Amino acid sequence: MPASYPSAIKTFTTLVDGVDDVLAAHQNDPNAEITAIETELGTNPRGTFADIKERIRFWGARVFHNANQSIPDSTDTGLAFNSERFDSDAFHDTVTNNGRLTVPKAGKYLITFSATLANGSSGTWSIYIRLNGVTPLAYRIFPQLSGLQIAETLSTIYDLAVNDYVEIRVVQSSGAAKDVLLAGNYSPEFSIALLST
Repeated sequence: MPASYPSAIKTFTTLVDGVDDVLAAHQNDPNAEITAIETELGTNPRGTFADIKERIRFWGARVFHNANQSIPDSTDTGLAFNSERFDSDAFHDTVTNNGRLTVPKAGKYLITFSATLANGSSGTWSIYIRLNGVTPLAYRIFPQLSGLQIAETLSTIYDLAVNDYVEIRVVQSSGAAKDVLLAGNYSPEFSIALLST
């Protein structure tokens, strides 16, 4: 008979010694199911992971800072994140280099950031995701508007190696210090999630 998998899970009749006759189907049906499973999973379903369960589980972190952060005028400043929503694999440390999300597994990652920024009457805000202290991966710049706070998000997908790290950098040019504001569960928030290896 054709295999049931992957559209269904086949069940098999339990045979009793001395009672049931063994037919070819009793061997052929399980063989067909095993072949269907192997075909569906491919030749290396675990990839570079220890096992399949390790491959399909969630890998990532979401972190935040529990207070406003003052950003000096015209100074490239890294944001701190002293608290965690979750962290599956030590991507983050709340004390040491707490502005970083460091990758424990090579792969393609979704990186996101959201924040509310204090208003000013002039100048601009710039925010960017930086790789390994050097390379910008995503960048936004926008004017400061008098009387209006700015809510912004930034995201990218990037291929990262083991021990690569990403961080959020901000610059503002209002002429005075301005805050990245603490707000609910959305400011400032920084996250990373493994999409594929």
